[in-house]
Amino acid sequence: NRDRIYLTDLNERMDKDVIIFFTGDNVCAEVITNDVAKHVKEVMGHPVALWENYPVNDFWPARIFLGPLVNRGTQLGNYFDAMVSNPMNQWEASKIGVLSIAHYMWNSERYDPEKSFELGLKEVVSAPYLDDLRVFAKANLLSPLTDSHLQMHINIAQKKDIDAIHTYYKELSQAAKSLMQCDAPIIEDIRPWLERALDEAKYYKQVIDQTYDKSELLDFLAKPYLLGDELFSALLDAYGVLTHEEFLSYVRKHTGNRWWRVWEKV
Repeated sequence: NRDRIYLTDLNERMDKDVIIFFTGDNVCAEVITNDVAKHVKEVMGHPVALWENYPVNDFWPARIFLGPLVNRGTQLGNYFDAMVSNPMNQWEASKIGVLSIAHYMWNSERYDPEKSFELGLKEVVSAPYLDDLRVFAKANLLSPLTDSHLQMHINIAQKKDIDAIHTYYKELSQAAKSLMQCDAPIIEDIRPWLERALDEAKYYKQVIDQTYDKSELLDFLAKPYLLGDELFSALLDAYGVLTHEEFLSYVRKHTGNRWWRVWEKV
């Protein structure tokens, strides 16, 4: 709420040389517009620094965020005196998002998220693994900033579009297998999620064919790692694999507090 009384109190009662950090309209803001920045600067009456809570994942440690910065106004530098990024504990994996923030800060008016994303990939792996990391990263774009292709994945699961599901997991598993052979530092950061991708590529077939061992499947689901595409969770729902209680215990508990999913009805 940009009109909270305490913003006025900060303006009137705090020393004018104190810099105020602002995270947006939420702890992890989906969008920060030029108008929001202008309003905050005017109301606070102090130097304001933007605390960019991206790509931090401490609120959802089962996930990694591998996409670029998006949904930021092109004139924020006119109102904010500084900008800092809050990375994940997985520093090597954070470089894709952090580098995009650096690109945005350098020239926000000409900032291109897709171009920055490609440069970020090149920063963390060598050329032979670029295509593989691109595939894997696109499976992990879902974040407080974007719902990525979440609805598309939900749709192909609900429609039981077997060809689309097979194609998706074939490409993802091939990319994950290849990346497991890469010796770049980022691989240790993302290894649990690479393994998750390979496991999903194994179990999704059993879910579709109804040949899974329930106990073995639950052991897999108990592991605290999720991909951003959420396709496997959608398949579990579409094929009625879990009871409501099992879904809450084995899937929903790994999705964290869902306050930040402003783009969906929870």
